Amino acid sequence: VPRLLGRVIVRGGNGRTRLIAYGTVSRLLSMTATGLGLTALTQLPGAQVGAAASQFYLSEYSFESFKAVSFPRYRGGRSMASVNKWAKGDFKRWVGKKASALKSAEGQYNKVAAMNAQLANGVKMESAPWQIAAASRVGEMYRSFVDEFRDAPIPREIEKDAQLYDIYVGALDEQSEPLQKQAISKFEFCVKTATNVRWFNKWSRSCEQELNRLNPRDYPVAAELRGGADHVKSTVGDPRAVDLGTTTAATTVQGGGES
Repeated sequence: VPRLLGRVIVRGGNGRTRLIAYGTVSRLLSMTATGLGLTALTQLPGAQVGAAASQFYLSEYSFESFKAVSFPRYRGGRSMASVNKWAKGDFKRWVGKKASALKSAEGQYNKVAAMNAQLANGVKMESAPWQIAAASRVGEMYRSFVDEFRDAPIPREIEKDAQLYDIYVGALDEQSEPLQKQAISKFEFCVKTATNVRWFNKWSRSCEQELNRLNPRDYPVAAELRGGADHVKSTVGDPRAVDLGTTTAATTVQGGGES
């Protein structure tokens, strides 16, 4: 049953169907599997992976909401007063709304780490592939936020005035710098987690490429070729517990994924 429910979530229908199935599986996984032996572990990965996948898919709705918050167009004259009014009004409100949408989506992706099963003897079953995917997506949000600052159109009224241009661009750069550091941090976590559990797929490759794009000197793209993560047998091991913000000392059992 757990394995079947996991497949329903990964390949099921619309968001509502996945939400209902996700709730069912997450309740199953929230119960401590006391007394389960190693022979029973093979029955849980399908549900555990399905729950993690479902949470990731549900988080994608928040990702779309984040993307929908568009940069505010400047409407003003060629004066410092007009630029300051725009910066303290439309621009400031946009930053707050965009940051709020990012944090909301990040909170949803962070829940992927909570999709685990606590088994007997302190063994924790988690789905590293979906955690890697979630970390990649969070990094992408921070990076795209940076891009919106740096790719913001320069109004003609400002572009023709060197002083106003410096103020406008300087304000954008000041706001984007902390976001770039956050993006790098998320992508670093993604790559380190993938390396730690030896799972390399499109999400981990994306993280490598994003790091290289943000800082090519410190993050060259790996030259070696890796095999695709088409199949990983679930085994009891200790690759370290992986989550999206905290470290745990629990022993983990990797679940496969379709990411």
